[in-house]
Amino acid sequence: SQTSGYAELVVNAGELENKGIELSLNANPVKIGDFRWDVTLNWSKNQNKVVSLYTDPESGTKVTNLVLGSFQGGVTLNATEGEPYGVIKGTDFVYDAKGNKVISASSGIPSKTATSTENIGNITPDWIGGINNSLTYKSLTLSFLVDMQQGGDLFSLDMYYGLSSGLYPETAFTNDLGNPVRDELVFNQYDAKGKGIPSGGYKPNSGGYIVEGVNVAGGVSTPNVTRIDATTSDGFGYPVGPRKQFVYDASYIKLREVALSYTLPSSVVSKTFFKGIAFSAVGSNLWIMHKNLPYADPESGLAAGNLSSGYTIGSLPTTRDFSFNLKLNF
Repeated sequence: SQTSGYAELVVNAGELENKGIELSLNANPVKIGDFRWDVTLNWSKNQNKVVSLYTDPESGTKVTNLVLGSFQGGVTLNATEGEPYGVIKGTDFVYDAKGNKVISASSGIPSKTATSTENIGNITPDWIGGINNSLTYKSLTLSFLVDMQQGGDLFSLDMYYGLSSGLYPETAFTNDLGNPVRDELVFNQYDAKGKGIPSGGYKPNSGGYIVEGVNVAGGVSTPNVTRIDATTSDGFGYPVGPRKQFVYDASYIKLREVALSYTLPSSVVSKTFFKGIAFSAVGSNLWIMHKNLPYADPESGLAAGNLSSGYTIGSLPTTRDFSFNLKLNF
């Protein structure tokens, strides 16, 4: 009661269990005269689980799912008892007994679950790692760091809206019949009201596209042959597919940093007022060598912190940073 002088009560959200392993390897593969090559390798893997959540002190109800964030596009980030921390929930595809996507025989559109509480992703990566190489010859050193992430998921609102609005090239291609996908559907058969009959097939000059999956009738699955009409913005993305369609693998490989440094010989430094002089040039975030998320950096997100992880919208391109340094030792 607020008459007590307090309007809120802070409680422990629950118990989270983490189990993992981290490995680090330092090696010197080559050392010949004034040249040496040093390698540092790091790899780690973490598995977590929400062991338990709190009991609501006001109602006495046991909480089994804590919504960490609710986002535009109809997805939420959750901590659910018995599951990994950071589960993304939303609508999923409907699958047959063999795991094939069920497609509507009348519209060609994938079927989706009735509720938006299906597990469609998780923000935790399978593993992360990095390798740093350092090549030194006398006073000159070149080093470069490559780091990587395997697994982890994120929901892209950019793809959710970008596909439905026709902004992306994925919505303007030549279909399997050799025609522009946005051309009208041309059926072989029409009913008495002039509506095309998908089961009758399509003429060679038809537009549209076919989603891989199956049509299910009487418990029997057959390959989908119904084309989606792509003449309007509804032909791609939202509202055609479930939210699962816009969840992407957040794996990446990046050239994170390259550094070149030179230390002046002591014979030169001794003629100055300093005990040591070194120059260096450093470049960071230079190259995304591999990623699965289109048009954005997999590390980009809505904001800082874990409550907005696994969700990206309107992310600015990652900046490349260059710096030049002079180090003087007295």
